[in-house]
Amino acid sequence: MNEVVPQRPTRTISNVPDGMQPMVLLRPVEQRLSAAPDDAASIVFVAHDGRRLQRMADIITAMLPGHTILTLPARDCLPYDRVSPNNITIAARMNTLAALSSGATKGAIVLTAVNALIQKVPPRDVVETMSFSAISGRIVESEKLIGWAAKNGYLRVPTVQESGEYAVRGGLVDLFPASAEAPLRFDFFGSQLRIDPHL
Repeated sequence: MNEVVPQRPTRTISNVPDGMQPMVLLRPVEQRLSAAPDDAASIVFVAHDGRRLQRMADIITAMLPGHTILTLPARDCLPYDRVSPNNITIAARMNTLAALSSGATKGAIVLTAVNALIQKVPPRDVVETMSFSAISGRIVESEKLIGWAAKNGYLRVPTVQESGEYAVRGGLVDLFPASAEAPLRFDFFGSQLRIDPHL
């Protein structure tokens, strides 16, 4: 079996003033999308810190509405700290890694920061096994979702109220991901799945 070797960047742009960065990014993104539309990412932007990363995400979202933007923030604690990283930060990192490892995103803009790049990430095969993807209208087994939630540390409760919990009632599975503002309801009606973003 041939080993897949990651490609190096085709172009590196540095020392761009803060105010010019969004405008400078747009042209390479357009060129990359036309040259390699099936690639998982079109460009990777590395900010100086988390504050600039969030500001860039807000600007790019406004300039390119509907375009896939993935953020990889740094963990907000040091190694061997007694405090765990913030759940929202962990969820954002895992969502980005899962999207890139699955190849489901095409031409995504990946935004990260310098301190995030030096932090270790799980191997790709581990990310793939920890990820779960479901689309409304597709055939998905409820047992698969329940097993995934239990394996990844979700707490089974009678009624979902907090992040990290899930509940099962017949053909309904309520799940509250750390990256969501509200729980998700998975309605396994017959052989098709219906996803409601709010309970």
